[in-house]
This record gives sequence, C-alpha cells and structure tokens, in this order.
Amino acid sequence: MKDLEAMKSNECEKDVSHIKTVYRLHLVYIVIICGIVMICTLCVIPRCVSVAAFQNFSFASTIVSIVLAVVSIVYSLWSGQKSNNQYTGIANIERKIDEQLQGFSHIEQSISDKLNPIKNRFDQLTEDQTRTRSEIQELKSLLGDNHITSSHSDKYNLSNYPTFANIALYALCLSKLTNKKIPTKVLEKSIGNYWIGFMVAMSRQHPEKLKYSPKGDSVIITTYDTSFFPDQEKILSELNKSTESFGTLLDELEHYFSESNSD
Repeated sequence: MKDLEAMKSNECEKDVSHIKTVYRLHLVYIVIICGIVMICTLCVIPRCVSVAAFQNFSFASTIVSIVLAVVSIVYSLWSGQKSNNQYTGIANIERKIDEQLQGFSHIEQSISDKLNPIKNRFDQLTEDQTRTRSEIQELKSLLGDNHITSSHSDKYNLSNYPTFANIALYALCLSKLTNKKIPTKVLEKSIGNYWIGFMVAMSRQHPEKLKYSPKGDSVIITTYDTSFFPDQEKILSELNKSTESFGTLLDELEHYFSESNSD
C-alpha cells in the first residue's frame, strides 16, 4: 500500500509540472501573436513604412510562422511522449495491484491449508466418538442392563455374563497375579475391543474392587479384589464349561502370562 501511495504522489507532481509548462507555452504564444498583430497593423497603415520595409516584415512573418510550426510539432511530440509515460505508469500500477491481489489469494490458500488438518482431525474425533458410543451400546446389549446396574454388594456371578466377558475377566485376573500388562493384540483377535468396555464398566461400577493403570500401549491391573471377583481357577473352570469356541485364545493367554511368571 505504501508503494501505491508513493506512486500516486509522484504522478500528481508530474501532472502539476506539466500544467505549468503548458501555461508558459501559452504565454509565449500570446506574446508572439500580439507581436504579429502589431507588425501587421503597421504594415497595412498607408505611408507608415516603405515597400522594402514591408517586404522585410513579410519575410520576418514567414520566418516566425515557420518557427511556430516547428515549435508546435516539437510540443506535439513531447506531449505524446508524456502521454505514453502516463499510460506506462498506469500499466505499472495495474500490474502491482494484480500482484498484491495474487499475494492475498496466496494467503487465503495458506490459511485454508492450515485449517484442513484441523477439520480432518475434528471429523476423525467425531467418527471415533460415534464408534465408541456404538460399541458401548453394543456392549450394554451383550451384558444386559441388569449387569451394569447391579448392586455394589453383589458378587460377580460368572454364569450371568457372556463368555467373552469372563475371558476378559480372566485376562484381568492374570494381569494382577503376574503384574504384566494386558496382551491387547491377543484379545483383539478373538473378542475385539469388548474387553476394554468390560474393564471400564466394571471399574466404574466397582471402583474399589477393580483398578487399572496405563502401561505402554496397554494397561496393567493394579487392584483385583478376589472377595468380589472370582479367582483364576473359578474363571477357568467356568470357561471350560462354555460351548462357545474361541480357538486357542486361552492357551495364548496362559502362555503369555506364564512367560511373565518365569521372568
């Protein structure tokens, strides 16, 4: 913007100088014309001048006319050059304005590029929240509302919960016994992320009986109250009675936590 203001100021100064020059030329023209009129007046009055003087005046008038014609031509050329310079200045101003506008469009594009990752992250968070709500509702439908809202004084009854919940409880129990983090990849292959929802639900419903703490990319069980939750043997016995098949999941869990014991 400062450059544009400076250019406008320079153009104004040039215009003022041009007007002054035109006025000076007009004054010169007026003086010359007055001189010619006076000379012609003297020439046409009888007996004022001789024939020889009149011829000299006529020759001088011709010379003056030629000089004025040359001056007019020079002035026309100079005015044309001045006009070309003004057109060039206007073109330069227009070009600089276009460059400024292009700079603004670049800023707009930069802002848009900066906002796109934020928008994508927000959309991702919205999708994650929607998926989490869906998983919680599905978990509630699998466990049943009576399990989520059971009394704090009731003990955990293995027969009232689906097999996947008892498998998750088995992994929680072994994590506490071995002081090793939950094998998330092993569980997710068979029961998905349902074990996370089950663990969170139990810890919220019975905060003094089940506690966990983050460890790396998983969690480790820090509190597992066997006076409320069944121990390892009872859980394993109930799982062996189940008709549902989870492949080698139990063997993989026992192998994982047995390595912890050997350490």
